[in-house]
Amino acid sequence: MKRIALGALLAVAGGAHAATIDFVAVSNNSGISSQINTSVQVSQDLLNNTVSFTLSNSSSGVITSFYIESGSALSGLSNATILNSPPDVNFNNSTGHPGQGNPGGAVGSWAGPSFFAMQAAPPPTSTGLNYNESVTVIFDRDANFDFSGLTAAIQSAEIRMAIHYQSFGPGNDSEWLVTVIPLPPAGWAGLGTLALIAGVRGVRRRGRA
Repeated sequence: MKRIALGALLAVAGGAHAATIDFVAVSNNSGISSQINTSVQVSQDLLNNTVSFTLSNSSSGVITSFYIESGSALSGLSNATILNSPPDVNFNNSTGHPGQGNPGGAVGSWAGPSFFAMQAAPPPTSTGLNYNESVTVIFDRDANFDFSGLTAAIQSAEIRMAIHYQSFGPGNDSEWLVTVIPLPPAGWAGLGTLALIAGVRGVRRRGRA
Protein backbone atom coordinates (compact mmCIF):
# COMPACT_ATOMS: atom_id res chain seq x y z
CA MET A 1 0.00 0.00 0.00
CA LYS A 2 1.39 3.36 -0.99
CA ARG A 3 2.54 5.56 1.86
CA ILE A 4 0.93 8.99 1.53
CA ALA A 5 1.91 10.52 4.82
CA LEU A 6 4.83 12.34 6.32
CA GLY A 7 7.91 10.26 5.63
CA ALA A 8 10.27 11.89 8.10
CA LEU A 9 10.85 14.88 10.31
CA LEU A 10 14.39 15.93 10.94
CA ALA A 11 16.11 18.25 13.36
CA VAL A 12 19.76 18.37 12.49
CA ALA A 13 22.46 20.05 14.51
CA GLY A 14 23.49 23.27 12.83
CA GLY A 15 20.03 24.65 12.23
CA ALA A 16 18.52 22.48 9.48
CA HIS A 17 14.96 21.19 9.59
CA ALA A 18 13.29 19.00 6.98
CA ALA A 19 10.11 17.13 6.18
CA THR A 20 9.84 14.45 3.48
CA ILE A 21 6.39 14.21 1.89
CA ASP A 22 5.04 11.66 -0.59
CA PHE A 23 2.89 12.42 -3.61
CA VAL A 24 -0.38 10.58 -4.23
CA ALA A 25 -1.96 10.09 -7.66
CA VAL A 26 -5.18 11.98 -8.40
CA SER A 27 -5.55 10.50 -11.89
CA ASN A 28 -5.42 6.88 -13.04
CA ASN A 29 -4.96 6.84 -16.80
CA SER A 30 -2.52 3.94 -16.53
CA GLY A 31 -4.74 1.90 -14.22
CA ILE A 32 -1.78 1.45 -11.85
CA SER A 33 -1.07 5.04 -10.78
CA SER A 34 -1.16 4.03 -7.11
CA GLN A 35 2.18 2.29 -7.71
CA ILE A 36 3.98 5.56 -8.49
CA ASN A 37 6.58 6.30 -5.82
CA THR A 38 7.73 9.93 -5.66
CA SER A 39 8.47 12.40 -2.88
CA VAL A 40 9.62 15.92 -2.08
CA GLN A 41 11.85 16.91 0.80
CA VAL A 42 11.33 20.43 2.12
CA SER A 43 14.26 21.61 4.22
CA GLN A 44 15.47 24.78 5.88
CA ASP A 45 19.10 25.76 6.35
CA LEU A 46 19.37 28.53 8.93
CA LEU A 47 23.11 28.89 8.48
CA ASN A 48 22.81 29.74 4.79
CA ASN A 49 19.35 31.37 5.02
CA THR A 50 17.84 29.04 2.41
CA VAL A 51 14.89 26.69 1.97
CA SER A 52 15.13 23.84 -0.52
CA PHE A 53 12.64 21.53 -2.22
CA THR A 54 14.23 18.27 -3.41
CA LEU A 55 12.07 16.26 -5.78
CA SER A 56 12.81 12.53 -6.15
CA ASN A 57 11.49 9.81 -8.45
CA SER A 58 11.61 6.14 -7.42
CA SER A 59 9.34 4.73 -10.16
CA SER A 60 9.66 3.87 -13.85
CA GLY A 61 7.97 6.97 -15.30
CA VAL A 62 9.25 10.53 -15.68
CA ILE A 63 8.44 13.69 -13.68
CA THR A 64 8.16 16.42 -16.32
CA SER A 65 6.79 19.34 -14.31
CA PHE A 66 6.57 20.50 -10.70
CA TYR A 67 4.33 23.13 -9.12
CA ILE A 68 4.08 24.81 -5.71
CA GLU A 69 0.71 26.37 -4.96
CA SER A 70 0.63 30.01 -3.87
CA GLY A 71 0.00 30.81 -0.20
CA SER A 72 0.90 33.29 2.51
CA ALA A 73 3.07 30.73 4.32
CA LEU A 74 5.58 31.07 1.49
CA SER A 75 6.19 34.72 2.34
CA GLY A 76 9.86 35.35 2.86
CA LEU A 77 11.04 33.01 0.08
CA SER A 78 12.52 34.44 -3.13
CA ASN A 79 15.12 33.97 -5.85
CA ALA A 80 14.55 30.35 -6.84
CA THR A 81 17.60 28.49 -8.15
CA ILE A 82 17.18 25.13 -9.92
CA LEU A 83 20.06 22.69 -9.39
CA ASN A 84 19.93 20.35 -12.38
CA SER A 85 21.92 17.14 -11.88
CA PRO A 86 22.78 14.61 -13.31
CA PRO A 87 23.61 16.15 -16.70
CA ASP A 88 20.56 14.76 -18.52
CA VAL A 89 18.15 16.49 -16.06
CA ASN A 90 17.17 19.90 -17.38
CA PHE A 91 14.33 21.85 -15.75
CA ASN A 92 13.54 25.50 -16.44
CA ASN A 93 11.33 28.02 -14.68
CA SER A 94 7.74 28.07 -15.91
CA THR A 95 4.65 30.23 -15.44
CA GLY A 96 2.32 27.26 -15.69
CA HIS A 97 -0.14 25.68 -13.28
CA PRO A 98 -1.63 22.17 -13.04
CA GLY A 99 -4.87 23.20 -14.77
CA GLN A 100 -2.99 23.69 -18.01
CA GLY A 101 -3.05 20.51 -20.05
CA ASN A 102 -5.23 18.88 -17.39
CA PRO A 103 -8.76 19.12 -18.80
CA GLY A 104 -10.01 16.42 -16.46
CA GLY A 105 -9.29 18.68 -13.52
CA ALA A 106 -7.80 15.87 -11.45
CA VAL A 107 -5.77 18.27 -9.31
CA GLY A 108 -8.82 20.45 -8.61
CA SER A 109 -8.84 24.21 -8.13
CA TRP A 110 -5.42 25.80 -7.82
CA ALA A 111 -4.51 29.04 -6.09
CA GLY A 112 -2.82 30.53 -9.11
CA PRO A 113 -0.63 31.62 -10.52
CA SER A 114 1.72 29.12 -8.94
CA PHE A 115 4.22 30.37 -6.38
CA PHE A 116 6.80 28.36 -8.31
CA ALA A 117 6.67 26.15 -11.39
CA MET A 118 9.24 24.36 -13.50
CA GLN A 119 9.08 22.17 -16.58
CA ALA A 120 11.55 19.83 -18.23
CA ALA A 121 13.07 21.11 -21.47
CA PRO A 122 12.05 19.38 -24.74
CA PRO A 123 11.90 16.44 -25.05
CA PRO A 124 10.56 16.32 -21.46
CA THR A 125 10.59 12.55 -21.09
CA SER A 126 14.36 12.64 -21.65
CA THR A 127 15.25 15.72 -19.61
CA GLY A 128 12.78 15.21 -16.76
CA LEU A 129 13.31 13.10 -13.63
CA ASN A 130 13.66 9.47 -14.58
CA TYR A 131 14.00 6.55 -12.17
CA ASN A 132 16.29 7.20 -9.20
CA GLU A 133 16.95 10.83 -10.14
CA SER A 134 16.32 13.99 -8.14
CA VAL A 135 16.42 17.75 -8.59
CA THR A 136 16.59 20.55 -6.01
CA VAL A 137 15.11 24.04 -6.02
CA ILE A 138 16.67 26.44 -3.51
CA PHE A 139 15.05 29.67 -2.31
CA ASP A 140 16.59 32.49 -0.34
CA ARG A 141 14.74 33.05 2.95
CA ASP A 142 14.40 36.26 4.92
CA ALA A 143 13.69 36.84 8.60
CA ASN A 144 9.92 36.74 8.03
CA PHE A 145 9.86 33.14 6.85
CA ASP A 146 8.35 30.60 9.28
CA PHE A 147 9.18 26.95 8.52
CA SER A 148 6.57 25.61 10.95
CA GLY A 149 3.97 27.85 9.27
CA LEU A 150 4.82 26.34 5.90
CA THR A 151 4.59 22.75 7.13
CA ALA A 152 1.25 23.53 8.80
CA ALA A 153 -0.03 24.96 5.50
CA ILE A 154 1.04 21.80 3.68
CA GLN A 155 -0.62 19.65 6.33
CA SER A 156 -3.92 21.49 5.93
CA ALA A 157 -3.68 21.48 2.09
CA GLU A 158 -3.65 25.27 2.10
CA ILE A 159 -0.49 24.90 0.02
CA ARG A 160 -0.05 21.86 -2.22
CA MET A 161 2.66 20.64 -4.52
CA ALA A 162 1.83 18.86 -7.76
CA ILE A 163 3.72 16.94 -10.42
CA HIS A 164 2.95 15.78 -13.96
CA TYR A 165 4.17 12.21 -14.42
CA GLN A 166 4.62 10.81 -17.93
CA SER A 167 5.64 7.67 -19.81
CA PHE A 168 4.28 5.41 -17.09
CA GLY A 169 2.82 1.92 -17.36
CA PRO A 170 2.38 -0.34 -20.40
CA GLY A 171 0.58 2.41 -22.32
CA ASN A 172 3.14 5.14 -21.56
CA ASP A 173 0.39 7.15 -19.90
CA SER A 174 0.55 10.43 -17.97
CA GLU A 175 -0.71 11.02 -14.44
CA TRP A 176 -1.14 13.90 -12.00
CA LEU A 177 -0.01 13.65 -8.38
CA VAL A 178 -0.27 15.98 -5.40
CA THR A 179 1.10 16.08 -1.88
CA VAL A 180 -1.26 14.67 0.73
CA ILE A 181 -0.59 14.61 4.48
CA PRO A 182 -3.50 13.00 6.36
CA LEU A 183 -1.96 13.42 9.81
CA PRO A 184 -3.98 14.99 12.63
CA PRO A 185 -2.49 18.13 14.19
CA ALA A 186 -1.09 16.06 17.06
CA GLY A 187 1.02 14.17 14.54
CA TRP A 188 2.94 17.36 13.83
CA ALA A 189 3.63 18.26 17.45
CA GLY A 190 7.27 18.88 18.12
CA LEU A 191 8.30 19.71 14.57
CA GLY A 192 11.88 20.90 14.79
CA THR A 193 12.66 18.69 17.79
CA LEU A 194 12.08 15.24 16.32
CA ALA A 195 14.91 13.27 14.78
CA LEU A 196 13.20 10.53 12.78
CA ILE A 197 15.53 9.71 9.95
CA ALA A 198 13.92 6.46 8.76
CA GLY A 199 11.75 6.90 5.71
CA VAL A 200 13.80 9.41 3.77
CA ARG A 201 14.21 7.84 0.36
CA GLY A 202 16.35 8.72 -2.61
CA VAL A 203 17.21 12.27 -1.55
CA ARG A 204 20.71 13.36 -2.45
CA ARG A 205 22.56 16.02 -0.51
CA ARG A 206 23.90 18.71 -2.76
CA GLY A 207 25.80 21.91 -2.35
CA ARG A 208 24.51 25.09 -3.90
CA ALA A 209 26.17 25.97 -7.19
